[in-house]
Amino acid sequence: MNVFAQQTKTVSGVVKDSLTQLPLNGVSVMEQGTNHGTVTDMMGKFSFHPSKQEAVLVFSYLGYVVKRVTLNDETNIGQVYLTADTKSLSDVIVIGYGTQNKKDLTGAVSQITSKDIEDRPITRVEQAMQGHMAGVQVRTTTGEPGAALQIRVRGSASVNGSNDPLYVVDGVPVDNLDDINPDDIASLNVLKDAASTAIYGSRATNGVVLITTKSGQKGKTRFTFSTTYSAQSLAKKMDMMSAPEWIDLVTQIEDSSYVKQGLQLGKTWSPNDPVSVRQANLGITGRNATYIPDPRWQDGTDSLDYIDWQDAFYRVAPMTNYQLAASGGTDKITYRISGNYLDQDGIAVNSNYKLFSIRANIQAQLTPFLKMGLDLAPSYSWSDGANVDGKDAQSHHVLAMVPVTEKDAGLNSGIAPYGPYYWAGSTQSPVAYQRLTTNKVTRQRLISNLYLNADIYKGLSFKVTGGWNTSQQNSKSYHPSIGLNQQPGSSSSASYNTANSQYYLFESLLTYDRSFGKSHINAIAGYTAEQTLNVNTNQSANKFANDDLTTIDNSTSTITKSTVTELKRTLISYLSRVQYSYADKYLLSASFRRDGSSIFGSNNPWGNFPSLGVGWNVANESFMKHLPWLSEFKLRYSIGENGNNGIPDYLAYGGISSANYSFANNLVNGYVPSSISNQNLKWEKTRSSDYGLDFGLLNNRISGTVDYYYKLTTDMLLNVPFALATGFSSGYQNIGHLSNQGWEFLVNTNNITGKFQWQTTLNFSLNKNKILALGNGNAPIHTGFSNLTQIDEVGQPIGEYYLYDAIGVYKDQSDLDNSPHMPTNIVGDVKYKDVNGDGKIDDKDRTLMGQPDPTFNWGIYNTFNYKGFDLSFLIQGSGGNKVYNLIGRAIDRPGMGYRSNPLGRWRNRWRSPEDPGDGYTPRIDGTTGGLYDSRWLYNGTYARFKNITIGYNLPNNLVKGITSARIYISGENLFYIKNSDYGGYSPELENNVTGSNYDYGSYPDAKTFLIGINIGF
Repeated sequence: MNVFAQQTKTVSGVVKDSLTQLPLNGVSVMEQGTNHGTVTDMMGKFSFHPSKQEAVLVFSYLGYVVKRVTLNDETNIGQVYLTADTKSLSDVIVIGYGTQNKKDLTGAVSQITSKDIEDRPITRVEQAMQGHMAGVQVRTTTGEPGAALQIRVRGSASVNGSNDPLYVVDGVPVDNLDDINPDDIASLNVLKDAASTAIYGSRATNGVVLITTKSGQKGKTRFTFSTTYSAQSLAKKMDMMSAPEWIDLVTQIEDSSYVKQGLQLGKTWSPNDPVSVRQANLGITGRNATYIPDPRWQDGTDSLDYIDWQDAFYRVAPMTNYQLAASGGTDKITYRISGNYLDQDGIAVNSNYKLFSIRANIQAQLTPFLKMGLDLAPSYSWSDGANVDGKDAQSHHVLAMVPVTEKDAGLNSGIAPYGPYYWAGSTQSPVAYQRLTTNKVTRQRLISNLYLNADIYKGLSFKVTGGWNTSQQNSKSYHPSIGLNQQPGSSSSASYNTANSQYYLFESLLTYDRSFGKSHINAIAGYTAEQTLNVNTNQSANKFANDDLTTIDNSTSTITKSTVTELKRTLISYLSRVQYSYADKYLLSASFRRDGSSIFGSNNPWGNFPSLGVGWNVANESFMKHLPWLSEFKLRYSIGENGNNGIPDYLAYGGISSANYSFANNLVNGYVPSSISNQNLKWEKTRSSDYGLDFGLLNNRISGTVDYYYKLTTDMLLNVPFALATGFSSGYQNIGHLSNQGWEFLVNTNNITGKFQWQTTLNFSLNKNKILALGNGNAPIHTGFSNLTQIDEVGQPIGEYYLYDAIGVYKDQSDLDNSPHMPTNIVGDVKYKDVNGDGKIDDKDRTLMGQPDPTFNWGIYNTFNYKGFDLSFLIQGSGGNKVYNLIGRAIDRPGMGYRSNPLGRWRNRWRSPEDPGDGYTPRIDGTTGGLYDSRWLYNGTYARFKNITIGYNLPNNLVKGITSARIYISGENLFYIKNSDYGGYSPELENNVTGSNYDYGSYPDAKTFLIGINIGF
């Protein structure tokens, strides 16, 4: 080492954006001609020892022009400004089977990078997308710890098929985004139009989410560590009746029932009759919840317990997250290895989710022309006590549970040795139930790929990739005999399910990338073979010997189910694409993919998926030079076809099921066809076109995109009625057509630059879907809950709500007599709209009431920086849709009696003609409880203050060895702005059932506050 290095002189400085004056984190600072170098910290600062006195430092950063600075014995070179490569919009965008400069892009692609993720305390990848991408809707449909979020790209393109996008991580398709650490992500790109997605063919109708994880950079090993501690709580309580209000409600029901019983007996009984008189009139000496109130009600909490079950069941829950990563490398090999541990208690008692994951990305230059890469990502997760979502689960019971219990039972009401409160029926405490039952899920997963890339000759390369994804999930539930007078094990039930999956990928790809004068061409040709093997087992049992032996075994329990399901799915594909640009002005992209799948019938196993995209960088034309304020102006158009293979397996083949036959006067076991075969089943295809505009103003201080698209889905797979002569009532056919069309807007602005910076990103999307054909005379298809709440009909959106329209109540006898009504209606009943005007109310008066899918989505993201301080906040929302809150109907429909606690709106119920309430809430003992009406249908439009984060970057080298440090506090899901009378926890929540859209008691989402720290060393 020379004298300069031996004197340990350290060269330092700060790297900033020349336009915004913002410090740049992660800039590569290398000594030219050597392996010596470093990267800048979060404040843009760097320091290291060059090997010689007059070294040349090379500063490089994605999207910026490379800059070289020659040293002249300085130790502090001050501020280094990098200029954004605004000439060509040169951000590198990950696309299918490659990358492309943004300036050459002819398709519609949304992108977020690690810079957009690293400052937000998120635990799932989907959270980073929410509110940030035009045309991409991300919904939190459940608050269960570890649960996935729902993603829709440019609307729903299928009625019965999947509407989820294809997920690809480092070039390998995956089933979902579970167990992927957001901190490992370098970029996330969503391909939205056919020019971008057609290269994925049969799986790309619903868009493609491409995730590229971080890789190592040449230089010494660098470590990063981050940790957060969070406190989660119920974001919003539902308005339920309090104990005194419930007592008043039940008293009214009992009084009404008592008087009616007297009239049936030809007697006049008074609602003011005391308990003793009622007992005498009824000829009883004990209790009777139908006619006699609990005499202890007048004593209040002196004799009974009053419990707010939401307060008892939902808690303030902690969450901790730890992440550690190391990266570095040499000219021959680079690496990044990271680990993550998440421990999240759910806000529901006795619910928890833990995740441990590791990722290792290694790249090695084996020879000057041969490169190898290996990505390994094992993970292990545990969840417990998550039996909260949906009908008859604990979220449902929390709301339905009567708020009065026996004094000694309290939170153990209905659990041995305590019986249920007599006036509450047979209900059991959801708090105790959650504590005493077992619901455990463990999952092991590995995502991996290995590739070799050979540079053959002047722009020609050949890449071979092998991928292997495997997962094993074990689920165990046990529900002990916990009711009063139940013998241990006698009423117990259990289930044990396993799901094992193996996915194999072989891919070979030939790439040619060269420039010739003003022309640039990139072409690929490839072959892929994929296979998925699934083996699932399902066992269930009841009547256990006791509640200590919870393992399913035929010697200690009664086996009620034991099945094994095996599935094999294959996909073979040929793909090609050519991208051409001339003079950075004229752009062309064309692709073709041919897929063969085992999912479809033998007559249609293959599908062809072409696309074409063109673009024109108008701003690069000579006649635009007189407009210096116009930095970028590009026009795009694309058209192409995609497929959807997200349907149940083996639909093309007739199934069989067991049945009994009479043979020789004996009953014998056999098999019968259970579904009809259709070897003509084929892909659902979506042809889409996109018209786009990319713009930049004032040296890209203002930039954005505008897109209009139209998607037409044909050969939609529908279950249609068959003539009974076939032996089957229905079967699947390709007969439906559906369209989606919409607009997308994205604007980025640098509002203020200098020492104080303010940047804004705004996106807004519109989408409208419409069913165009259903086959068989276009007969409507009834869907939804019990096929009674929604309808698919030509000319309407998917899943339009089809309900009785509740317009008030019959206030008095005159109102009932002079209004259309049902023969069974009484005064105080719900009044429905006479849709067909025939003077009566019947099934013909059900009407279209709105769609479940939002017609618009939007998000606003702001960031502020001043010296070492930063502030960011995200507001997002959606609207134009309706939400059907079935949990409301389940607990508070008229005629249900006193067994459930109803919604708080029953305070304003109809009580008498003189006391009609709010004119909308009916009498509690009405006759319309069996109907599905609009009283539980709500406007789904909302705005949500999704996140706010305040941080401070500590001074560099405050502690020796620490190169960067940031502390921050954050709040997530802080509050909603929505319809004031919305009857659920959140308009985003939904129980995901194919063909149905409703909230039947979802796990509520949480409001979260946290503190975190990021350290680099």
